[in-house]
Amino acid sequence: MTNLDNINNQTIKKAFWTNVVGNCMLLAKECCNKHNGINEQIFYSYYLNETNFGQKALDKSKDIIVSQGIDQKVAEDWVYKRVIHDTVNGIKYEYKVLEMLNNIGYNLKFASNAIDKKYAVDLISDTFAIQVKPYTYKIGNNPILNEDKKKHIKQHKEFYNKYNKKVYFIYYNYNGQIDFNDFTI
Repeated sequence: MTNLDNINNQTIKKAFWTNVVGNCMLLAKECCNKHNGINEQIFYSYYLNETNFGQKALDKSKDIIVSQGIDQKVAEDWVYKRVIHDTVNGIKYEYKVLEMLNNIGYNLKFASNAIDKKYAVDLISDTFAIQVKPYTYKIGNNPILNEDKKKHIKQHKEFYNKYNKKVYFIYYNYNGQIDFNDFTI
């Protein structure tokens, strides 16, 4: 499959905005709670059949990408990767990090949807917060990703100023490894 993650195109970025495909992480949390777990098949079925987005949203996202000269099959595969595959991986690692840190004595909980959206924070304790991201976020260097990183830094500063809690990043890769190197309490 062609990887389009590094394309610097604002129109293609819009294909994955929440007004097109929904707040995928929120939908994944809802799916996980309703089905007592999650995998790609469960989330794909949930997304198609139990949300207000469904196939129409996936098609709209694909059409936005195709309008930029990308092959239809490549666009379709990429939409599935971003909306279903990457979302499922992300939510699994949020749960995994939450469980791992709580098992060693940290009292973390999921941030509310409002806090997550406003401050880019996934997990919160009494004294700090965490954003869980794929390792590609840490090492990536395309202009759109760099824009997102600047936005997240600003959001984390705002969170710190309001709640007096530093936000740490914890990264995962797709081999199951979790990088706690930036998490120093």
